Amino acid sequence: MRQEFTFPSSDKKTTIHGFWWIPEGEPKAVVQLVHGMEEHIGRYDHVARFLNENGYAAVGHDHLGHGASVTDDDQNGYFASEKGHHCVLKDMRTVTRLAEEKYPGKPIFMLGHSMGSFFARRFITLYPHVLSGLILSGTGSKPYMMVHAGKRLAQTLSKTKGDHYRSKTVETTALGNAPLEAWLCSDPRVVEDYKNDPLCGRPFTVGAYKDFFKLMEELSLGKDLNQVPRDLPILLIAGMKDPVGDNSKGVLKVYNKYKAKDFKDVDVIFYRDDLHEILNGLKKEDALRDVLHFLDERV
Repeated sequence: MRQEFTFPSSDKKTTIHGFWWIPEGEPKAVVQLVHGMEEHIGRYDHVARFLNENGYAAVGHDHLGHGASVTDDDQNGYFASEKGHHCVLKDMRTVTRLAEEKYPGKPIFMLGHSMGSFFARRFITLYPHVLSGLILSGTGSKPYMMVHAGKRLAQTLSKTKGDHYRSKTVETTALGNAPLEAWLCSDPRVVEDYKNDPLCGRPFTVGAYKDFFKLMEELSLGKDLNQVPRDLPILLIAGMKDPVGDNSKGVLKVYNKYKAKDFKDVDVIFYRDDLHEILNGLKKEDALRDVLHFLDERV
């Protein structure tokens, strides 16, 4: 059963929209779904229903600047006027608090995809004792100097043209310029659905890119990583041909970073010939089974 909910964003201006997916009977745990850039939480309905069928409650929301949380066209692809990435992180924490209230005592896991995986990685450093496990789908790692340069470019454009300006140069710096078919998903039907979805593909503003590059900068520096419990279970899943993960090399950098910091329960699974959206791709059944195995082993 799917139920809509709303709550006031930490930006103090926006109403955030989300969904609960509620299984029959008492759930084993709650899985918080964190969506990626230029999409919305509705695209994870099949993931949430799969979790329900296997005894898990699921919850997720549309970030600031995304989906039903957008108030007008200017807000598309825009976080907030100040510390937008921290507003997004605080909204994520609000959702975990709602999960704690709805299912007291139940473990809470987080599954973040793409941009959502970067936010999830920062989430555990700011709120280190909230989650019972973390699943990162389609994540990656970029050199500090690259993200710092991207942030500086976005900052400059933000000052000269305003936070809501949209720059093809900044977008290419962040996402590259390959066509969707080359990187988004191995299932061409999903690519067409994405193209035809009015809530997908809304270009980011330079203000949001400024915030996102700042987030990536903090991750690159390992900010607050020492606060995270070393027994937190972490699973990384990625397509071997995903350019966001630098065709597996960037994903391995994230994996090795956790291992070098003595995290005890970290695993990585790659899907041969798959692209970015592995939970939507032609091998999605394999990916979903791997997610379920990770959860069942740790509940």
